[in-house]
Parts: sequence; C-alpha cells; structure tokens
Amino acid sequence: MKRPAIAYARPTASTRTGNGSALLEGIDGRTAGARRYRELLFRLNGELQLELSKAKRRMTTQQELLLRRAAFLALWCETTEAKLVNGEDIDIDAFNVATNTLRRILTDTGLPLN
Repeated sequence: MKRPAIAYARPTASTRTGNGSALLEGIDGRTAGARRYRELLFRLNGELQLELSKAKRRMTTQQELLLRRAAFLALWCETTEAKLVNGEDIDIDAFNVATNTLRRILTDTGLPLN
C-alpha cells in the first residue's frame, strides 16, 4: 500500500482535561470553589446546549472555552460580592470590568441575556 505524501501523527494520549476525566489539571475538585465552578460550568453548558438544540447546531470548541471563562468570572464575581457584603473593601473597577467581560462572553457564546 502506498503511503500518503503527508502523514499525520495520531494523538497518542489526551490530557485528563481533554478527555473529560478532570475539570482542570492539578486541582483538587473537592474544594467549595471547585464545586461551585463545576456547578456554574455545567449549568451554563446545559443552557447553551438547549439554545443550540433549538437551532439544530452543536457546541464548538470555542464556545466550550468561552463557557469555562464565563464560569470562572462568575465565581470570581460571587467571591468579590461576598467580600463586599462582609464589609471588606473591593476593587470596584476590577469588579465592573469582570462583570462587563462576563456579559460579553455570555453573549458571544450565543446565550440570550433574558
């Protein structure tokens, strides 16, 4: 059998994150922050899957990556809000940037802001 002019190497192994057995590499998923991150990510994923099913489309890798960033920013905003409610000072400029970035990411993924 003749070999193709360009041979592509098959991937020999995927990362734990890539194959879905770990949410993020090198972290203990049992902490409260990790559990909340996972909860936010799965809820956002479900909402986007619902929107995409209406249009008979599948989620892209770009959308998956954006959902991870959205879950992180949502967790960061929640943590910052808790600090404020507990009387601690927060960087309001950083909070506003994070909130606006979160809104923009959610819009970019295709999730409607109702």
